[in-house]
Amino acid sequence: MNKDIIRNNYSKMPIEKLIELCGDINGLQSDAILLLQEELLIRDYKNEALKITKHLLSKKDTISEEIIFEYILDLRKKGLIENEIGLPT
Repeated sequence: MNKDIIRNNYSKMPIEKLIELCGDINGLQSDAILLLQEELLIRDYKNEALKITKHLLSKKDTISEEIIFEYILDLRKKGLIENEIGLPT
């Protein structure tokens, strides 16, 4: 999977299509899910991005903790706080 291609495709999609993808998140690969969340954050759709974080945390048995940790760390570096990321405070 080429992350740059996916990122570019998401950046060109209307927000309605991105939100539709959120509803079918189980059909996406983990990298595509993270890139979807990234695009939602770029567009300031934090509630939808938060739902993705909650989904990822509920799937810890299928997505490695290392991937989740690295992504949460990246979100923190972008300035998001715990409740914006979906972490328990």
